[in-house]
Amino acid sequence: MENQMNNKILIIAVILASIVAAAVIFASIFMEVKMQTSFAISSVSPQNESRNISLSPHIFIAFSRPLTETEKKTVSVTMFPQVDSIVSWEDINNSAVVNLKGALSPDVNYLITVNYGGRSFSWNFKTQNLIPSFTPTPSDDPLLDQQGQSDLKFAQSQEEFLKSHPWYDNLPPENDQYFINYDDTKNDFFVNLYPKINSSSTEGAQVSQFKKTVLQVLQSLGVNTSSYQIEWIIIPR
Repeated sequence: MENQMNNKILIIAVILASIVAAAVIFASIFMEVKMQTSFAISSVSPQNESRNISLSPHIFIAFSRPLTETEKKTVSVTMFPQVDSIVSWEDINNSAVVNLKGALSPDVNYLITVNYGGRSFSWNFKTQNLIPSFTPTPSDDPLLDQQGQSDLKFAQSQEEFLKSHPWYDNLPPENDQYFINYDDTKNDFFVNLYPKINSSSTEGAQVSQFKKTVLQVLQSLGVNTSSYQIEWIIIPR
């Protein structure tokens, strides 16, 4: 009788040990997959709290790994004070470039916020303080003259873009229902939709209504929606 009891205890102990071992293995695999699939911001430019930044800076956000097309469409960038911009991607898909639609104001502290994958990150920089009474010439400072030429080319390219896309300046800012952005490299729109998780309406009903609203907004701005592909990204909140 005692031997049978000991055998039962031994069997139970073996089973419990197997369950614990399986749980450890599962947790390890889960964490490994999570580490492989998650992504984060690894660096930004200009650097946080930097000063004397050009009025036409090269703004980019580098991620810890290349993003998929779906992940890229969860990325949005806002600036305060507000500056209209277009987000494009480098070939390796791990760096987002913020292309400004105009020059920044001098001696202003700008706050940039990046929303990505359900998270957000913010940093700031301050632009250079220009002295109105001084006009640099090539002989005064060749580097400043090169910057002026760069600013002129940038302004001309943005002017050409707005001529062919007159509605772009009027695209609405991000709100609690949707975010509309235009990808000039693909000539299509991608739209983030934000159905509320705790809502009396189903997610499908909310998404359907938001899509109708977005199409109406685009059409009211003069966009021929039948001429563009619209990619819808659902991000419940």
